[in-house]
Amino acid sequence: MYHSFYALKAPESAGPQHSSHSSVTVAAASAATLPCHAPANPPPTFIWYKDQTLVAHVKPREHSFVVGGFLVIPVVGVDDAGDYRCVVNNSVGVTTLTTHLEVTIPLKVQVTPEVTEVMVGEILELRCTVTGFPVSDVLWYKDASPIQSDGRHRVLEDRAQFGAPGAARPSHLRRLRVQSALATDAGAYQCRAVGPRDVAHAHAMLPATHHQRVNVNGTLTIAAITRAGDEGSYSCTALDKQGRSEQQTLHIQVKVPPQLAPLTFVGGNRAGLRAQAMCLVLAGDPPLSLRWYKNGQEVDAGSSDVIITHANDFSSSLSIEQTLGKHAGNYTCSATNSASTASSSAVLVVNASGNWGDISGGLMPAKTATPLHEDVGYDSGITYRGSEFSSNTFGEGGRSLVVVEAIQDHGGRYLCQASNGVGAGLSKVITIVVHEPPTFSTSERRVEVAVGGKATFICQARGDAPLTLRWLRNNFTISSDARYSVESADDKVESNGRELRLTIHRTEATDGGDYHCMATNGHGTNSALHHLLVQDVPAPPLAVTVAETTSRSLTLTWQEATSPHGSDVPVRRYVVLLTSDRDIPKEVAVHSTPAKLTDLVPATRYFLRVAAENSVGRSDLTDVLTATTLDEPPTGHPRNVKALSSTSTALRLQWEPPLPNTTHGKILGYYLGHRENRFVEYIDPNGPPEHVACEPLSSHSLLVRWTPPPPERANGIITSYRVAYRQLHETELTETDSEMLPGRVIHKSNSGFGIPKSLQSLPLAFSSSVGTSGDGGVLVVVEDQQARLVSLRAYTNYSVSISAATAVGVGVPSDPIVCSTLEDVPSPPEAIKIVAAGRSSAIVSWRLPKETRGRITSYAVRWRCGPRSAETRTVDPNEDHFTITGCLDSKVEVWYRNFVLTAWVAADTSVGRGKESNSATTTTSVSVGAGVWSVGGDVSVAWRRDVTLPCDAVGQPEPSKRWAQDGRDIVEDSRVSVISSGKLRIVDAQRSHSGRYTCTATNTHGSDSVTYHLSVISE
Repeated sequence: MYHSFYALKAPESAGPQHSSHSSVTVAAASAATLPCHAPANPPPTFIWYKDQTLVAHVKPREHSFVVGGFLVIPVVGVDDAGDYRCVVNNSVGVTTLTTHLEVTIPLKVQVTPEVTEVMVGEILELRCTVTGFPVSDVLWYKDASPIQSDGRHRVLEDRAQFGAPGAARPSHLRRLRVQSALATDAGAYQCRAVGPRDVAHAHAMLPATHHQRVNVNGTLTIAAITRAGDEGSYSCTALDKQGRSEQQTLHIQVKVPPQLAPLTFVGGNRAGLRAQAMCLVLAGDPPLSLRWYKNGQEVDAGSSDVIITHANDFSSSLSIEQTLGKHAGNYTCSATNSASTASSSAVLVVNASGNWGDISGGLMPAKTATPLHEDVGYDSGITYRGSEFSSNTFGEGGRSLVVVEAIQDHGGRYLCQASNGVGAGLSKVITIVVHEPPTFSTSERRVEVAVGGKATFICQARGDAPLTLRWLRNNFTISSDARYSVESADDKVESNGRELRLTIHRTEATDGGDYHCMATNGHGTNSALHHLLVQDVPAPPLAVTVAETTSRSLTLTWQEATSPHGSDVPVRRYVVLLTSDRDIPKEVAVHSTPAKLTDLVPATRYFLRVAAENSVGRSDLTDVLTATTLDEPPTGHPRNVKALSSTSTALRLQWEPPLPNTTHGKILGYYLGHRENRFVEYIDPNGPPEHVACEPLSSHSLLVRWTPPPPERANGIITSYRVAYRQLHETELTETDSEMLPGRVIHKSNSGFGIPKSLQSLPLAFSSSVGTSGDGGVLVVVEDQQARLVSLRAYTNYSVSISAATAVGVGVPSDPIVCSTLEDVPSPPEAIKIVAAGRSSAIVSWRLPKETRGRITSYAVRWRCGPRSAETRTVDPNEDHFTITGCLDSKVEVWYRNFVLTAWVAADTSVGRGKESNSATTTTSVSVGAGVWSVGGDVSVAWRRDVTLPCDAVGQPEPSKRWAQDGRDIVEDSRVSVISSGKLRIVDAQRSHSGRYTCTATNTHGSDSVTYHLSVISE
């Protein structure tokens, strides 16, 4: 923040005497302090105005005054800019201080498009968007040079893009338009925004050509390289998925090759005259080397009749003082530098009567065009015609025979005859020898072989002797050893050819790769590429683990197998080798991971190994992994049960255990039962109804069904049934029972639960209720084997037991079963609380609904900030609080320093949403007083169990916390302690710990508390 100001000082018993000016510059979204310092006696009052309007009316409840009259704006916006006037007044006089507030936003520039292409003659337009404030100027540059508006270049300003007053980020738009684009318009364009304290810029590219191209493999290809456009440093950066990078830089220096002017001879076309040729290098980087050649042979600079003169580094002249017939020929000037070699040739013709000129011939490589400077060519008396030869005329009386593509058949003697009608004429014989460099019938081969097999490469080459062949890999010559054999087979090719074979025995995966056959003779070197692909079995899977275990299945996971280096054979399937102590080993084929192995035996230990297979074969097996399936209830029964007499009132039983394959686990015990096989007429039934089952009909009703007791246990005619039911509480269910499905039998003692004795002989109607309620009761059913229980509580476990009755009385009840009603919408959260957490935020918290009536799936938090519309968010069911933020997002409300925030909470089940809680209200403020958002209330804990009472709070500065029991500060001991988060921890709770516990949080701006009523319940 930049500011300057002047303080106003008044003498004692005097008022402010004069006005002054100051200026303050701050960045948007930061705080601004506007000075107004005017000591006076008596102490003055301070009133601030902005643009002639009272500040309190412009920004209600947003500005705060500090000692001395300074005006503080906590969060400055763009529309805060302007003139502020401080009026200082006391009983003696009045003075004013005017302060100008300037708000800045960092400049940011964006040019679009960043890279573009246009055709020559089209319009090029680039857009430059500038955000930030203030902006002094926006300029365009091309290749670092300012662009001036002219007939083709125009810079257009779009005034509609300037930010309106109060906008958060005013913007400028400057467009650069180039009419009738030319090739010279290609380059780097830059838009630069300039402010009083800030400069920003962005670039766009108009590529000149597409001769620079980055290939998929990362290679940069530059076509038609030039020094002006391509010389410099190039950096290549490689990035991986984790964001790591590596960079290398290469400097390219472009060398200009030599370029020669056409070479011509002046004079010398007649014997005895002088002749001269000038060799001039028009372009090319030094140092340059200039040489002269005649008919391919370098000219001796020391010759007495041929003079070579080097005037400077880029020119040379060849002079002949008196030309003779021997000087005729093809002269070449050659210029060489570090980039390349260039040459220019000219034929010097010397006319002389009756003599041969320079007739040349001799050696030539195969497949080249070779000129022979003669009149007509003959061989064995045959005059040559056709496409293999051509004849060219040069000078006066000169003619050449050209062999277009020389082959071995062109070798031999050639006769040239010349006649001008004067005398007998001339003739000469020329011998041509054609040399052949190494060649191959095929330049590349691919060989595939399975690992352990034999790979053979055959290399056949032609060429002049002596012709040598050798095999190389990684630039090293291969010699015969235990696995590699290099053998010559020249008898299998024609006379001017050779064959060299490379055989690799017992191939390994590391043998895969490139092999080169190198052929060399006196006329050159050539090579042929052979690629070997060794197909290997895959590597075994990694990290084999058991992901899931049941009594009948195991699920395995692993990391997929990879191909060895040099092999590229995909994995077709995986094989799991499964063995146990009981069964023979077996293989299970799967195609991917995870793999589920089914049809296993319960309570059995299995040994597991995994291998991968491809078309070559199977990988090694992984290490042994041991897993044991879970237990199941036995399906077999005890064998050979025998009852032996013991006494007159006792029996002794003996038996053998079930078969091992039917126990499905370790036998923990046996259940014994017995009954007397006799019938007592007309007494209470001594057997309960059977097959008792229930199903929920709604959230408030159940349907119970049963079958009569066995006849031998009915003890008479069944006249009615008593259905006794009662609500079960959490403390009555074990950890397993609490998740019971409706209708499951409780395997524990009846605990006296059944038909009250007072009701056992009561005469009842067809179906009637006795003392029924939502907590439980007894329902009597006559002539039916089902009953409907109504007026029950939603999502509640009920214990149901059925007793049969004869005319004599009520028999024993069935084992109780647990039946559950369906879910319903929950009641509102039992308590809700809200505390301010900052200028624009608050925390709302709540307690579980008193009646959940189902499994809570989520909470709905609804709130309203000041005059704004209400908002709603869904919260996870495991949460008990929610932080409300964003109350200052709207421009309309940004000036409210304090506002009222109201919240409601509702709970959801799978059935729907329950009613909302009562509203909770708080008022936000710049200063955050201590606020405890933990919700207190009644808390019960079993005797000698542990309990924790939370005290979660907010505040700036962070509040201190203090716990008290029944109004007295907590004294920590071995059982009672305050842990680091401020929670109160009671270990091994005793009856003396019951009472009222209060946590109070305090900071410099206020205090808040939460109270719990703790009850320690005896067993």
